[in-house]
Amino acid sequence: DIINHFNTPVGSRLMMPTFGTHIFKYLFDPFDDYTKNTIISDAVRVVKTDPRVDLVSIDAFQQEQSLIITMDLNFKPESVTQNMFVTFSLKDAGSF
Repeated sequence: DIINHFNTPVGSRLMMPTFGTHIFKYLFDPFDDYTKNTIISDAVRVVKTDPRVDLVSIDAFQQEQSLIITMDLNFKPESVTQNMFVTFSLKDAGSF
């Protein structure tokens, strides 16, 4: 469900105007502290929509032609922590 949320631009889902992420808007902006913090804030918002997980840590960085968000998520009720990567390709961003 979280991956689906990250793969959906906000406003593109019928009857669910707040579902998705704003990150697509920032893919071609300079990756400075402001942009990084805005992307991380939106990623935190997305993760908080799923009550089955708690966010342990999060970071965002650019690598070649991609924006990568890495998160450690604690899955309830088992209390299992897993690492999750979400990649936004700058090559594919034109379709959004």
